[in-house]
Amino acid sequence: MRLNDLKPADGSRPKRTRRGRGPGSGMGRQVGAGSRGPKSGQEGVLRSVLKVDRCLCSGGYRSVVFAP
Repeated sequence: MRLNDLKPADGSRPKRTRRGRGPGSGMGRQVGAGSRGPKSGQEGVLRSVLKVDRCLCSGGYRSVVFAP
């Protein structure tokens, strides 16, 4: 027996669910998070806004000599 031969027993690991992929998946629309409250909205929206904000709002002086 080697380490690459090991695998979990059948049924011991839950299947991965893809959330927010339509009503037919059973995990669409509210995605099991409810309809109200701070944790019921989309997850990745704030993170992407912060990335854009970090790129656009880089202040300070940039010399032409050191510009890439």
